[in-house]
Parts: sequence; structure tokens; C-alpha cells
Amino acid sequence: MRFAAFIVLTLAALGCKGLESPAGYVPVEGRGGRTLLAVSSEDCRFSVRSIANPGEGDLDFWAEAVKNQLVRKRGYTHLATRPLETDAGRKGVELEFTTTGRGITYLYLVTLFREKGLFHDNLEVVEAAGERSVLAEDRAAIRAAVKKL
Repeated sequence: MRFAAFIVLTLAALGCKGLESPAGYVPVEGRGGRTLLAVSSEDCRFSVRSIANPGEGDLDFWAEAVKNQLVRKRGYTHLATRPLETDAGRKGVELEFTTTGRGITYLYLVTLFREKGLFHDNLEVVEAAGERSVLAEDRAAIRAAVKKL
């Protein structure tokens, strides 16, 4: 699955904050300096990465930036943007996209959290990608794992 492989290769994980894998996903070790948190038997991917927030953009800014990058520059279709809150009270935003390649439609979920501390300002990115029909069935387990963050 080339789309999933592309997502895996673009994940430069800097930390995973103790996030549990979704039900039905198995943790795997990082490859080539990158970390992939978990993979399903159906070849769906689930990952977390943390990146510096150099411009100190808020969640609305980054959600719009992700949406613009994927829709305008990569041809994805934006399906929805949803605010969310973790069990610990962290506020985030989930974006949902589809794209098609080689006759297969893929689903891509991106959840963003801003983590601002005294000496840091980071954006935590949780990603899930896979064949649309399969990942759609995993959506509840993925959201449950994200809520525990």
C-alpha cells in the first residue's frame, strides 16, 4: 500500500507521550530514525509525532494549514473538521480526508494538539491512514486511543 508507506516515511516522531495503540493495532519499532507507533493486520497505520511550533500558531491556524496543504497541494478531499477533548482535558482538533490512488480510496485522519509549556511550544500530531473501508471500521478504536492521550 503505497499511500500508507508514504505516510510512514513522512513521520518524524520526536515523542509519543505514552499513547496507547488502538485496539487491533500492534506497536512496531521505528525505522530509519522515524517512529511508527502501531500497524493493523489490514495495513492501516497509526502514529504520533511532536514538532516544534516555531511561529506559535494556535490549533485553528495549524488545522487550516494542514487542510490547505493536503487539499490544495496534494489533491485530498476534506471531509470534516471536529473539535475534541481528551479524557485529561486537552483540547484538540481532528481533520478527516480521503484520497484515491490506483483505484483505491484511502482515509486519512489527522488529530492536532498544542502543547505549550514554560520552555517549549509543540504541536502534537496523531495520524491514522489506510484503505477507507478498513480504517472507517477502526475509527472508534482510534478515537478512543486519542482520547486517552
